[in-house]
Amino acid sequence: MRRIYSVSILVIIFAFVNFAWSQPAIQSDCVHPIIFIHGWGGNANSWADIYNDTAFFSIWGQMDNDYTVNKTQGITTYQDIDSLDASHVYQALLNASQSTILQADVFVQEEFNNAPPIIENACVYAINFSNSWNNDVIQKRLIHPSNPNTKYPESFVDESKSNESSAVKQGFALGKAIAKIIEITGKNKVILIAHSMGGIAAREYLQRSTDGGTSHPWWVEPNQPDGHKVAKLLTLGTPHLGSNRANINDPDGASAASQIGFNLTSEAVRDLRNSYVTTTMTYPSAYLFGMNESAIPQIAPEDYSNVDIDCNGMTTDSTFGINISGLHPTLNEANIWDGSYDNPLLPLPTDIKYTYYVSDVNFSLFCSLPDNTDGIVRADRQWLYLKTQIGANGSTGDYLNGLSAPAPFMNSEITKHHFFADRITSYTSRHSELMATSTPLCNVGDWQTGDINKVMSAIDEGDYPYFACSVNPNNWYFGQPQKRADMVPVDSYYLGGTTVASGDENQVDSDWFQIELTSIQDMVIHFSKGALTIDPWVDIIRAEDIISAYSNNASIILSRTQIIAADTSSIQIGVSMLPGKYYLRVTHDLRSLTPIQQAEVWKEAYQFNIETTPADCLVNLDLIGIPLHTGAYQAINSIISNTTVNDMDDVLFSAGLQISLNPGFEVKPNGVFQAAIIGCE
Repeated sequence: MRRIYSVSILVIIFAFVNFAWSQPAIQSDCVHPIIFIHGWGGNANSWADIYNDTAFFSIWGQMDNDYTVNKTQGITTYQDIDSLDASHVYQALLNASQSTILQADVFVQEEFNNAPPIIENACVYAINFSNSWNNDVIQKRLIHPSNPNTKYPESFVDESKSNESSAVKQGFALGKAIAKIIEITGKNKVILIAHSMGGIAAREYLQRSTDGGTSHPWWVEPNQPDGHKVAKLLTLGTPHLGSNRANINDPDGASAASQIGFNLTSEAVRDLRNSYVTTTMTYPSAYLFGMNESAIPQIAPEDYSNVDIDCNGMTTDSTFGINISGLHPTLNEANIWDGSYDNPLLPLPTDIKYTYYVSDVNFSLFCSLPDNTDGIVRADRQWLYLKTQIGANGSTGDYLNGLSAPAPFMNSEITKHHFFADRITSYTSRHSELMATSTPLCNVGDWQTGDINKVMSAIDEGDYPYFACSVNPNNWYFGQPQKRADMVPVDSYYLGGTTVASGDENQVDSDWFQIELTSIQDMVIHFSKGALTIDPWVDIIRAEDIISAYSNNASIILSRTQIIAADTSSIQIGVSMLPGKYYLRVTHDLRSLTPIQQAEVWKEAYQFNIETTPADCLVNLDLIGIPLHTGAYQAINSIISNTTVNDMDDVLFSAGLQISLNPGFEVKPNGVFQAAIIGCE
């Protein structure tokens, strides 16, 4: 758990104008911790501009990613790390052997004798693939470069550096990191923020399946529907559909990559290409779009380290790409590598919210880099999308005109786009700060991993009950008001009947949280809006009263309060609230703010605590027509009911004199019902 600190009254006064960070000293926890994933050739420091930002760590907590040089291993460019220096970084080595077999090539945090312990109960973590080791299978020891600022250490045991290894290895290691962070924080899910190839690592973790899609081997719980334990995935500049920019056949891209020490024949480049080009033929990317490994070119310049895409030691397997083939009948494109969304045979889970950060820069105003790219990846290849009209091409113009919609797409119940996935667009951000070295004339705007306002806006809490964040009672949490994605469904807000002008819907931010009661409780909401000048609305809604999981509206609102006081407000919700699921909806209307204020409003975190206490036992409990949920229902004298115990619910009735189960009462086959004449405990 981390603490949000207050600052001087002078800063608070300025906050009303400039949105400087300032919060009351209430001990608050995150709902889900963040895991930062770096890209090709990067390391945990790739995200330093964000997690070292004062406003960020005042809310989310400080990130300790340092290590202490302790001992030289006889190699001048590498030094051992200090095992006593606790860290927020999960370490993974992806090139431990000359073999391409996953189990021989990948070692993770827990396997090293000197890996720094992971700090518990934090809200910010990162995974680091930029490692080497002492090459001793008995006493495994991590080794880092002697200069902490060296981002790309040379490997001394394999042809691809650890941080330039394959997508399959990265996805496997990411699964180990998620499992560890779930274990040490006690949280039920994490948020993944991934740059460049880090987004492909996240997709590998999420999409890889076996047994006809019934088991996901990298997941924390491989055989459970939500075993991935991911609440949200944000990708920045990820070549979801591949990129041929930084490769040996692109003179400008090859020159840029070589200047910063990248290996253009590495496993990573092999997996990130959208196609392979030879003198006689063009082949689709084996990892992204699928083909037989034996067809991957092995003749210079397309001479890759190996062609073992699935890391099983064989080089003749036919691979399933993580993207759909462009030749699929639903697309009917000219080329396999023109597929534009996830492979239906390896689908992305649809209980995760996806956000694509797309850079669409006009570089011709500054330098010779191609337009409509981030300098490395074309804008139309930085996201997954479905074409809602023949001829659409995934361009920013098509997106804004509704011709290309983010994938995963809506299911058959939804008639609107942008539900499971959305997109934010930058017209200035470059792919990486490393471009400052390779292409200095192109230093326009920020780089993606430094664009903190858009990143923090993109990790908005759930906008609908479907994505509501589960919280525990009697615990302080923080949330953040955010301007939402570029385009959102027109009915995705609720302002008590107030209508929002078309195009302004993304300026109304509703955050949904879910709490479950398993006995009859009294409930009070404690809420602090901090220094924010906007007065949020705080609502409590029963699960059975929402219009649908995909709507921001409800047929009945148990309690609706606008928070005006700067100090903590306490809202008495109700006494004797029955078991079941309840939603807390927090709504901020940002329309009165300037564009700059909207971009920075995330800095003004709010805090809340849903306090519950056991209710006084009722004399009689009348449940006629009232839905039953898992939990204990007690009364001094009698209980009466005529409704259903549903599948997977476990219901207990206890009353001192009488329990009446009237016509209509039913227990479904997988439900559990117990009754006892014992009264209140």
